[in-house]
Amino acid sequence: MAKQKAKESKEETASRRTTKVIKARHIAYICAEINGNRLPNGRLRRGAITKALNEHKRAIPWVTVDLIKKGLKKSTTVSTTITIAISDLTDPTYGSSPDTETEQDNAIPPSTIAAETVEATSSGPSTKKVGRPRGTTIKAKKEKSEKEEALVNEIATEWMSVKQDDRSCNHTLENLINQKKIEYCLEDVTITKACIRKRVTRKRLICARNPGTASPMKTVEEYLVSIFNQMAKMRQPLCISEGLALANSLIMGTKWEKEIFNFKTKRGWSQFDAEGNKKELLGRPS
Repeated sequence: MAKQKAKESKEETASRRTTKVIKARHIAYICAEINGNRLPNGRLRRGAITKALNEHKRAIPWVTVDLIKKGLKKSTTVSTTITIAISDLTDPTYGSSPDTETEQDNAIPPSTIAAETVEATSSGPSTKKVGRPRGTTIKAKKEKSEKEEALVNEIATEWMSVKQDDRSCNHTLENLINQKKIEYCLEDVTITKACIRKRVTRKRLICARNPGTASPMKTVEEYLVSIFNQMAKMRQPLCISEGLALANSLIMGTKWEKEIFNFKTKRGWSQFDAEGNKKELLGRPS
């Protein structure tokens, strides 16, 4: 009886090992298929993992996104050679066990899979970050907005000088707008003739922006942000109340405290609350 149990346990262990090997080959095949469709820079295509999961889910019902990601991580960190043996995958007797539930979990892929050898080299995605540097997009938008403003101002100024001369020909304003848009490399910007004519009529050729009064905290904000980022890198991020407490402690007894106090009192801020308690200079509005 004991020998029979030992024999059965050995068979179960061998069956589990065989099942594990077959599952690993399934995952390796899916990962090789995904790696073969990478972009030239080594990055995965958008939705590649989901697409592969949907394609193989019917034949391999136990496969998940986490298993595929784990297999991709192994294939990019370790240089291995994955060989898909079609005979092992399509042979129904390979790795068979008396347990019918195990056989259902290890569903055999369709016979349309061709045998191939894929070498997973280190050509995967590099650890170096790609793309624009941080803040470049915001800077480009600001520069484009300034160019658009200068473009409209120049068109209005030149159109005013044209109107003061002899009577203009047809489509003169339209041609002027197109010419200036080409000079400023802003062909995609829409500038209407009504906008230019209205500026000339109101005699406001140049409209300067009014960003409003700058906050006295502007000079301190950059230093505060650097502290917040450093604390986050140290795995000690600050919450809102802690950040406000840090900001209040930094400006206490400095010239910025007086400037902020005068700035807020001129705009209706009260130093004391309804109960007569003194409020923090920097804090959430009550």
